[in-house]
Amino acid sequence: YKNHIIICGLGRLGYFIADELKKKGIRIIIIESNEDSANIDYFRNHNIDVYIGNASHPNVLQDAGAENCRALISVINDDYANLEIGLNARYFQPNLRLVLRIFDESMAEIIKEKFNIHHTKSMSFIAANKFASLIDA
Repeated sequence: YKNHIIICGLGRLGYFIADELKKKGIRIIIIESNEDSANIDYFRNHNIDVYIGNASHPNVLQDAGAENCRALISVINDDYANLEIGLNARYFQPNLRLVLRIFDESMAEIIKEKFNIHHTKSMSFIAANKFASLIDA
């Protein structure tokens, strides 16, 4: 793998992100820990590799090509797991572009600043902005 985006987590949000990147023709690989996830077959049927494993383990990130990817997006339902995944991915590429899902908004800002994470937004923050924008629609 080279110049691809790694997506960690294939829940609802991971599905929408992966599908959007697929539609744009961006090469992706998905890491999902739940081998029974309903979305795995959909992506595999569209010739997208889905790796079953724990993305917080460095060997899994290495297998997914972390040393040659252009970005990593982690949207697991656990702030600390997403941070661990991002920091482990940085082992392979110290300046790797990271986008992490962080539920706690204050924690998201601290992580962004202290660990040089490119984007950390809480889902509440994103939803609030979207709902507010609907007022003007």
